[in-house]
Order: sequence, then C-alpha cells, then structure tokens
Amino acid sequence: SRQRAHVLLDEADRLAAEGRFAEAVRIILHRSIDDMETAFPGSISPAMTSREIREVTYLSESGRSTFSKIAGAVEASLFAGRPLDHSRFLECRTAYEAFVSEAATA
Repeated sequence: SRQRAHVLLDEADRLAAEGRFAEAVRIILHRSIDDMETAFPGSISPAMTSREIREVTYLSESGRSTFSKIAGAVEASLFAGRPLDHSRFLECRTAYEAFVSEAATA
C-alpha cells in the first residue's frame, strides 16, 4: 500500500541522512521483493537471485526496470564493494516511489 511505502521511504531517508546509503537502498530492495510476493504469493522463493526475480513473468517493463535499478545498486555495493552515494540512493528511491504510485493507480 502507499502508506507502507511511505513508511519505508521515511526509514530509507533517515538512513540516507546518516550517510548509510547502501542500507537505505537495501531496505528498498527488500520491500520491492515483499511487494511482489504480496501481489503474487508463492512467485518468489528465498533461493531466487535478483536476476531470476527480474525475469518473473508478471512484472511490467516498468516494474522490471525499477527492480533492476535497485537490485543493481545493491549488487554493486554488496558484491563489488562499490560505495553507494546520495545520487544513486535518490535514483533508487525515485524509481521505487514512481513504481508504487503507478501500481496504486493501476
């Protein structure tokens, strides 16, 4: 729901304000996966990689693009050790917020 999304974004903003951009983007990613699981129960298993989740057939192009952007940022940070900055956080936050707004009007 939009209200849950706003609570999540408030938490992500708080982490980002503390300079904890990787954590902020990670909670947005986890929330994106939770949103997909809520919308389509049983479609995502805990063993799935982000690449496998990207290919879930029910995702719209917009949803796939949003998820890819957020997952890519987390992968770059977590696995490649690249620091996330405020700009990358804002890209992910904006993508998630737009996707939630689109889903609410669909």
